[in-house]
Amino acid sequence: MNRTMARTFALLLATLVGSMQMVGCSGEVSFTTANLSEAMLAEGIDSEGKPIGVTNVFEIDTPEIFCSAKLSNAPDDTEILSEWYYVSGELEDVENLLIDSVPFTADGSQYLQFSLTIPDNGWPRGSYKLVLYIDGKEEVTLPFTVGSADNPFAATGSSATLTEPVMALGVDAEARPVNPTTTFAVDTPEIYCSVKLNDAPAGTQILSEWYYVKGEVADVTNLLIDSVPLTADGTLYLKFWLQKPDNGWPKGEYRLDFYLNGTAALSVPFSVGDATNPFVPASPATPISEATMARGVNADGTPENITSTFDVNTPEIYTSMWVEGPPAGTQLGAEWYYISGEVEGLTDYLMDSVEIEIEEANYYYFYYPRPDGGWPRGNYAIVLYLDGVQQTSLPFTVS
Repeated sequence: MNRTMARTFALLLATLVGSMQMVGCSGEVSFTTANLSEAMLAEGIDSEGKPIGVTNVFEIDTPEIFCSAKLSNAPDDTEILSEWYYVSGELEDVENLLIDSVPFTADGSQYLQFSLTIPDNGWPRGSYKLVLYIDGKEEVTLPFTVGSADNPFAATGSSATLTEPVMALGVDAEARPVNPTTTFAVDTPEIYCSVKLNDAPAGTQILSEWYYVKGEVADVTNLLIDSVPLTADGTLYLKFWLQKPDNGWPKGEYRLDFYLNGTAALSVPFSVGDATNPFVPASPATPISEATMARGVNADGTPENITSTFDVNTPEIYTSMWVEGPPAGTQLGAEWYYISGEVEGLTDYLMDSVEIEIEEANYYYFYYPRPDGGWPRGNYAIVLYLDGVQQTSLPFTVS
């Protein structure tokens, strides 16, 4: 039997006129809506922080190597960290050397720029990488090389680039990500990645390689799971996915690498299981799965028109989930949060909390109707509980 819970949104409306008490998270709810996209290495940056001369191959006399990345939906004081590494090359016995690291804080949605200036004697030829973190968690890795002589696979005369890599639970008809995340449950049916190909001439070759890096499988590290080559051209979004093994995903760290015409272009880390995800329950089985934001639900409670971005005039915002395992009578709880946005002075605000009783294994869903004045633009989240124990968190935005 499905359970439906509609709330009036009165609590949030009251805050807009300043009459309600603000509630902070105080460390009890840990999540961020911040993400990085459009990360690109380049020869320069314009006044808006966007890249000029996108490339991942630099000469030894390049004055400065730049990176541009778009930060989106970041709460106040979001911690950003950049780490530049010399991986390997002409310097003997030097590998994975940390050259420089720069921490800073940022908020909102904006382009960020990072740069590294040339050493006095020029860049040593070899392989390098830039790793970007949000709140201590690796978000994206950008490999690059210095010295064309060491890069025989570099495409000559090609302006093609790969940008906007996003791991997700699904993709839409245009291969754009649906429900982005970098942490997946062990029973996730398929893990998707959406990436944008730009200005690719005919015959451009893209290679994807999926790796199991490390985790619960003893003595197994950096295992190549699958590789898929394809040819494409133009500017379009591409989708890549990997299906769940018969016994479920081993918990641990994974990585998806992309190559463009034989040259390393992007590296996207992600993880599976509760070892690195505080929102996944500690039990081997996951009582709440398939938790999804959507514009509606079907008669059986499954989501319809899945998305994590809603318009200010969206009539109702839904979240649907499959619950299996807890005994009858277990309380399924939901807390709706307004994280940040156009309502000044209001952050991490608990809008409302509700509980319903689980009767059997089934789809359950919650929804909120649109307030009279429309949804305030900003970042939101719903946090789900079983008998008061936090299980998962789903961020979403209204824009």
